[in-house]
Amino acid sequence: MKSVLIYPFEKEVEPIVNHFKQLVNIYPVCLVGVNGWDDGSRSYYAEGEKFPLIYEFQEGYKCYKPEIIWFTDFNGELEFERDYLPFLTMAIADGKEIIVSTKLKKIINKHVTNSKIRYYREEAPSKKEGKVGDFLRQINTPVIYVCGLYDGIGKFELQLMISKELRERNISAVQIGTREEFVEFGIYNMPLYMMDDTVTDKKKVLMLNNYLKELEERRKPELIVLGVPGELYSPSPKYIAGCGFLAMDCFYATEPDALIVALPYKKYTQMDLIRIGEGIQRKFGVKVDAFVRTNKRLLGEETELRQKCTYLTIGEKDMEYIDFRNGCLFGLKERHIKAMMDVILSSLEGYGKIELI
Repeated sequence: MKSVLIYPFEKEVEPIVNHFKQLVNIYPVCLVGVNGWDDGSRSYYAEGEKFPLIYEFQEGYKCYKPEIIWFTDFNGELEFERDYLPFLTMAIADGKEIIVSTKLKKIINKHVTNSKIRYYREEAPSKKEGKVGDFLRQINTPVIYVCGLYDGIGKFELQLMISKELRERNISAVQIGTREEFVEFGIYNMPLYMMDDTVTDKKKVLMLNNYLKELEERRKPELIVLGVPGELYSPSPKYIAGCGFLAMDCFYATEPDALIVALPYKKYTQMDLIRIGEGIQRKFGVKVDAFVRTNKRLLGEETELRQKCTYLTIGEKDMEYIDFRNGCLFGLKERHIKAMMDVILSSLEGYGKIELI
């Protein structure tokens, strides 16, 4: 088990620590927030454990002597040369292993040219190319899709919660996640060609289908859970995003046997859910089995201004109660996810491979 310092630590990074028990062979020993963003917190609690939270990188680096530095992507207004490069240079000089996203790695390569960087994972995070094939192959294992109505809506934590629930039920599942960080949790990443604009939709559909079939034949899972990248709908006529085209490729690759859709935070009536469900079924041809209301409230004007889905994270104490026992709307709580998976796994029992525990 290798020790890891996580920087910068903020709301978007909390799911990594909240689910630290699922991390493979690494353990967070220190969380470092951005200097100047100190809110007075000195500890962060997750899964019954206490993690030191500080706001000086050098202090955490020297005090806890981590083997790995995990530089996370940050959604705030940070500058690479000011907020990343000095600490990256320090880690490289000391021969530390580092974890970064492909996005950060590209920036690093422009600024650091004469140093040997020790990446924790030298191998590619996911497949850049795949077998195309001439036709779609039948996927015999039950497939669950996890989608977001809009992009950046909180699918990361939802997928980790589903992963935890399946492990606790001893269900062998192949999971494919929507973010690169998933590899640190033992979850496959979405193949890189799916996000490559130079690859045609036809090739994406055929390659993803063959990839799923390869995983099915090699791993022989009871269940396949695929996190669909991007969005199902654009949040505004003034910000059309990806129009759900990437999601459409996934739906063409194989039709899911169950569909979970993450929703932004708001108060939903039964008619709201029926309307959203009917719209999704008309567009993608698949019935929604469960909606999950996340803690992300969409900020419409800022989204249109920034041309990027922008959210306000709602604190748990401020979230309205959901009676998940009488409908298909659930929340980001363990008991909700358990109840949701009861419903979905019951619907898949007809396959004869899923045993409800």
